[in-house]
Amino acid sequence: MNGMMLGAFIGIGGSHGRLVDLLAVVAPHGVLELSAIFIAAGAGLMLAHALIDPGDRLRKDALKVAARRAVKMALGTVPMFVVAGLVEGLLSPQVGGPFGDNAFRLLLGFVIGAGMWLYLLAGDVIVARR
Repeated sequence: MNGMMLGAFIGIGGSHGRLVDLLAVVAPHGVLELSAIFIAAGAGLMLAHALIDPGDRLRKDALKVAARRAVKMALGTVPMFVVAGLVEGLLSPQVGGPFGDNAFRLLLGFVIGAGMWLYLLAGDVIVARR
């Protein structure tokens, strides 16, 4: 439902010349929030795959192995959702100051997204070196 609603708002906004305004409101928190949703969905799919195709293990054993990884993935999204919620509640609705400017909001969305991807791509390397 959220994806359908967002798509409708963007479609309507685009047809009325307000696409940049809508994207500027969604970008600061949307990149992080949608990425967290996709990661959590991937964790759920890992569980389903363990049940559907356990390989040469019993289903309960395959589920235990998959659950360890899936729970780590799901718990890893909690900070992402917290930060996305804070940005959405505190920064996205601002109409004055630096957050009233669409370019600044889009830049903030890019910076947050780049930081998240750097963390996700480099996180294992940093943890492995310790």
